[in-house]
Amino acid sequence: MRRIFLITIILIFGIYTAKSQFSDIGKQETTEWTYNYKKISDNKIKVMIKVRIKDGWHLYSQNFEDGGPMRLYIDFEGKDIKKVNKTIERPEPKTEFDEIFDIDVKYFEKYATFMQEIEINKTTKKIKIIIQGQACRTGDGICVMVKDEYVIEIGNN
Repeated sequence: MRRIFLITIILIFGIYTAKSQFSDIGKQETTEWTYNYKKISDNKIKVMIKVRIKDGWHLYSQNFEDGGPMRLYIDFEGKDIKKVNKTIERPEPKTEFDEIFDIDVKYFEKYATFMQEIEINKTTKKIKIIIQGQACRTGDGICVMVKDEYVIEIGNN
């Protein structure tokens, strides 16, 4: 009976400790996002999204083959808008072979900028930016989901 009690206490303590560690990791701010836009013409803007990535972490790119970690996803929602071409990433992401997924993955360290041209019309007042992705800590491979949303107010910029 004493042995069962001791095993139960050890299991409860272990589960509590693991839960606390993963909760703390999930709460870490691994990325800091900013955005702005520039009006190119009456019906076109260029949205610039910048991310600062915490030291010791990396953020996966939008552009690498399927079958690996979660790629970065950036989307735009708004009335009567249309993305023009692909999102431009700067600087070029680093490329590394990932043995777990058996593919080349691309990622950013420290910072990145994403630029997207969007066609708008006179009724477009707001554009929602939706960001989802995965940031991983270098060395131990711990990863967290990155998820943010921002709203751009379209004015006389």
